[in-house]
Parts: sequence; structure tokens; C-alpha cells
Amino acid sequence: MEEEGGDVILATNPAYGMGFQIFIQPFDEPGPLTLERIRRDLPDFLMTNVVETELISDATPLLRFQSRDDVLGELREAWFIRDGFLYEISVHAPSAEVMDAWLRGFLQDLTFTPQPAG
Repeated sequence: MEEEGGDVILATNPAYGMGFQIFIQPFDEPGPLTLERIRRDLPDFLMTNVVETELISDATPLLRFQSRDDVLGELREAWFIRDGFLYEISVHAPSAEVMDAWLRGFLQDLTFTPQPAG
């Protein structure tokens, strides 16, 4: 679905209280995404336990962190810039351990299909 100038992929499993969201929007600045850059645009957005790391598949730099949603509560997130797009991945699960493991596994398996030259 489309939202705020970008696309959203949302998957939930209400039986287990788990879900994830990927928000993708065009981004016209070069990467990598930094904590300072996010704080400049979103000064009130609370991010804790920020870790600079990278995608295993192609070494794209990313920021992984904890945040909080008014409805869902605690979240785990990973944001990065790739091929002119900002990716914001958020996961929610019943425990911190499950969220951490789920996000790490998701990022480990995330790959991108090469785009045809155009």
C-alpha cells in the first residue's frame, strides 16, 4: 500500500502478536544513513541502543535500533539507504529476545534482485 510518498509492506500474525513493516520511499541524498541525519529530520524520534552495522548480502550500511510505538509498544528497527531509496524495517513481537532474533534473521536473509540496466 502507498503511504506518505512511499510504499508500505505490512505482515502480521495476530495469533502470536507479531508483525513487521517495511516502509520504502525515494531518497535523493547519498548514503550511508547516519544517526545525525535522522535526528536532524526527526528530532523527537526516540532511538535507543543504536548500532551501526551492514547487510550481510551486500555490505549496505544500516542503523539498527530500538524505538517505541504508541500502539504496539517496543519495536526493533533497521533503516538504510540503497539504490536511491530509504528502507525502514520495523518488527514487533511479544518479547525483546524474539524481536532481536527476528530482525537479525530478517536482515541476514534480505537480498535484492539486480535491476535491469535502463
